[in-house]
Amino acid sequence: MERQASFTFSILPCSDIKTKAANGAARLGLLGGIFEDGSFSVYSIPDPDVLFKEDSDSPTFSMLSHLCVHRISADVLPVHLPSPILRIELDESPCFTFDWANSELVVIGTTTGQFRGFPNI
Repeated sequence: MERQASFTFSILPCSDIKTKAANGAARLGLLGGIFEDGSFSVYSIPDPDVLFKEDSDSPTFSMLSHLCVHRISADVLPVHLPSPILRIELDESPCFTFDWANSELVVIGTTTGQFRGFPNI
């Protein structure tokens, strides 16, 4: 699925450095965004220290097959996240804005002025 432009985005950092994503890899946090189609999506941001192994024959390419990563320099590491770990579309109206209430709750505002809370994100 082709992603559209994001209207707004925000990062929720992991409070525990050992937090693992569903695939078992360490992650820095969650990236949430409201997109042009009115949906809200959440992506897991991998820890860049685990994306590359120093003893690899090709240390500029990711060791995690589900990510498209190519190190440009020591400071630049673009990562293409293939699909969201969560996607929310509301029937009543498009999502307009959101905020992380805490590490377990996100609140989404719609174009009609309603707010919806989603626990256990």
